Amino acid sequence: MVIDGADEVDPKSNLIKGGGGALLMEKIVASYSKQFIVIVDGSKIVSKLGKFPLPVEIIRFGSERTRDAVERLLIRLGYKMPKVYFRSSSSGKYVTDQQNYILDLHLNEIQDMNLLYQGLCRIVGVVEIGLFIEMATKVIIGENDGSCRII
Repeated sequence: MVIDGADEVDPKSNLIKGGGGALLMEKIVASYSKQFIVIVDGSKIVSKLGKFPLPVEIIRFGSERTRDAVERLLIRLGYKMPKVYFRSSSSGKYVTDQQNYILDLHLNEIQDMNLLYQGLCRIVGVVEIGLFIEMATKVIIGENDGSCRII
């Protein structure tokens, strides 16, 4: 069993994760667990994913070309002037535990989650995407009054 948080959760329990920079490891652990329970507060619940920047882990070699390919894909998928930024740290580009970079995709709203995921997976240099589609077995939402609800 894995218990973790999320950056965003939609009504079908799809998630954006990876805001902390460990999305590859988090996805590996979640994908091999029998139960993946997500605990969030109400501010993480959205009608459609995408307000939180979507993290995409990419290898460092050729990273500028990979970023350009991601941007071209987003334009082809209908995103108007997509913003694709390298995540930064105090020493420059943020480096993950696996020595990769993270691109943050500022989309405001993800139009077709599956199409976006499949397109990103086909780009050479992309390691993993922060979309956790149909992976959570339970989402527990903590409310301000101390109560919780489960979806």
